This record gives sequence, structure tokens and C-alpha cells, in this order.
Amino acid sequence: MDSIKLQLVFETANGRTYSLYIDNPISSLDEAQEDIMNFADAITTNGVISTKNGKLALLKEVNIISRTVTPVEME
Repeated sequence: MDSIKLQLVFETANGRTYSLYIDNPISSLDEAQEDIMNFADAITTNGVISTKNGKLALLKEVNIISRTVTPVEME
């Protein structure tokens, strides 16, 4: 079983990092770069997410995380 997540890493108002994960992003992420940047900009500009370390202030990085799980058959 494969799973893919999009990770957006933000810096908070207090200088800490906060990661936001989106499960099963669209397959053409290269084409969606502008949408990702607009989404992150809306989050930081409007202050819609507040953490214990303050609101999200700056997008630091974007990562695609792939994970493969292979079940082991037990007898």
C-alpha cells in the first residue's frame, strides 16, 4: 500500500516550525505549484492557523512524502 502526503513547512510568529500535511495530493504537483503558493500565502496573510507558537508567518519548504507499506503474511 502506497501513500503520498504533501508537507508544507511554515515558520511561526515565534520563529518555530509547523508542518501541515495534506493526504493524497493531486498527482501533477509540478503543475500545481502556483496553487500551493497561493494556498500558503492565504494561510499566512489571513492568519487562519494559530499554533501554541503563534500564527503561521512564512512558508519555508514544500515536500512530497511517499511511503510504501508491505504487509507480511503470518502463518
